Amino acid sequence: MRRSEARTAHVEPSCQRRRTRIPGRSDNNHRPFEGAGFELSVANTGAPIPADAIERLFLPFTRVADDGKQGLGLGLYIASEIAKAHGGRLRVASDETRTVFTLEIPA
Repeated sequence: MRRSEARTAHVEPSCQRRRTRIPGRSDNNHRPFEGAGFELSVANTGAPIPADAIERLFLPFTRVADDGKQGLGLGLYIASEIAKAHGGRLRVASDETRTVFTLEIPA
């Protein structure tokens, strides 16, 4: 594999949404970002995550979907712990139209 190929990632069009928040600014979908910092949201239009599953989504060794895919159920737990270690948080909102994961890191 050539070096340039190793750096290229494919992102599905329905998942492309990156945003950096500016302190004091808001939009119709989010509360104002409190203070300086960074916010990254990733959204898709897949099946909604059930409310009872959201409660345990960030626990270690938890898998919500039993779709035959392999995994240990550690990815979201590790991501949320990294966010906490930096004074931030990882949150999720899911409804019939889309699911959004948001990483918030203060300055």
